[in-house]
Amino acid sequence: MFVGIFGCTLASQTKPNVLLIIVDDLKTELNAYGSSRAITPNIDALANEGVTFLNAYCQMSLCVPSRQSFLTGMRPDTFGAEFETRFRTKLPDVVTLPQQFSKHGYRTRGIGKVFHHRDDQSWDEPQWMPDPPFCYPIYGTETNLSVQRDRIARGEYFPKGEDWHSKGGMWNPAGIWEAPNVEDDALTDGMIANKAISSLREFNGEPFFMAVGFFRPHLPFIAPKKYYDLYPLEEVSLPEYPDVPEGTPAFAAETGGEWRRYHDVVPTPQMPDTRVQREYIRGYLACVSYIDAQIGRLLGELRSLELEDNTIVMMMSDHGYHLFDKNSFGKSTNFEDGTRVPLIVKWPGVGMNNVKTCALVELLDVYPTLCDVAQIPVPEHTQGKSFASALQIKDHPGKQAAYSQYHRGGYKGYSVRTEQHRLTRWRKESEVLYELYDYHEDPDETRNLSGDVSNKLIIESLSLLLSNVEPHD
Repeated sequence: MFVGIFGCTLASQTKPNVLLIIVDDLKTELNAYGSSRAITPNIDALANEGVTFLNAYCQMSLCVPSRQSFLTGMRPDTFGAEFETRFRTKLPDVVTLPQQFSKHGYRTRGIGKVFHHRDDQSWDEPQWMPDPPFCYPIYGTETNLSVQRDRIARGEYFPKGEDWHSKGGMWNPAGIWEAPNVEDDALTDGMIANKAISSLREFNGEPFFMAVGFFRPHLPFIAPKKYYDLYPLEEVSLPEYPDVPEGTPAFAAETGGEWRRYHDVVPTPQMPDTRVQREYIRGYLACVSYIDAQIGRLLGELRSLELEDNTIVMMMSDHGYHLFDKNSFGKSTNFEDGTRVPLIVKWPGVGMNNVKTCALVELLDVYPTLCDVAQIPVPEHTQGKSFASALQIKDHPGKQAAYSQYHRGGYKGYSVRTEQHRLTRWRKESEVLYELYDYHEDPDETRNLSGDVSNKLIIESLSLLLSNVEPHD
């Protein structure tokens, strides 16, 4: 008989349900994190009922490797840290997070974007996706539709079911943002919320593990007009520090990326003018509020079905995001805004509520944590550490360090974040470059301190920590 971390046995209690909510590209500019920029009353309410992790970090600021990492419990280099990598190519028999729950009496279901590349082996039934999926817009202005028709005529769209990634397809070659005057469920994420709500009604008392993945605020920024109306363009603020930190290699920033693929983005290496920046930031914020509303619908149904008191809710993102800070737009960096993620956990009757913790955690730790709180065994292959204790102990310190990685321009970049510092080491053949930031003295990460001789010992100690995860030739 398995005994959980707090001494309870599965035979003595009803198994708790698990609802894992994954929001694509969501950064920490939320009220729960001290920012009033985004209007998110439902995420705020969840934070009031659970524990908000102020220092949670992804293992790679890119959706595919990040999701495969926390859903397998393994660091990206274990299975190959590339966008096109399928983890089962290298690890065909690895037991994923939902598989572990299925093996221990749970009914599992994946809805929306959970794994980026579908892995139906992980679920009791195939992962449900809206039709069409997010890369095929289901709503478009006439201008965007005409652009799409032209692309289709040139063979740049592919029929449903084909591998559009390998054929050079694009997420959406039309406009980068839209504000159609439609109801929530006319768009992809409203459909996902509908499916998740109907699924809650179908479990019929069976313990369930359900992961719900929302696409927005991933590009394109398409949300019903009412959410755009929450953010008058003239009131949208620009970043206080738009430049790459002083002394930092320019290549560390994300100046290209997927946003450059849209037909209404000016094809220059420079960032757009401030008016366009405000339009894009407004679109991002509108999508965040749209997703917040879907989360509210989902949690409201959980309450209506009287499942709330026996359901562990975890809301998280797959990585951070830049909104023209650090001369970057999007993800794909080793900076704080690229790697830091929102993570909120509600553990009814056991965990704390309305608590913000500074415990340092990694998304790698999600797998063992959910196993612990549900009182099922943690597989030996997992490389993270449960933070279940931090859900009960307010001043729990968490881990010594969190690790992230992103490679660019031929450089392999590995980053370690401690309570006070971040060290990023870039290697390209015999060349080695460093970035060092002190968040006690410079919380906005404006200056690279690695060139200061006085920081030599700090760099040496953090380099030793990096050696724990950085591959060696």
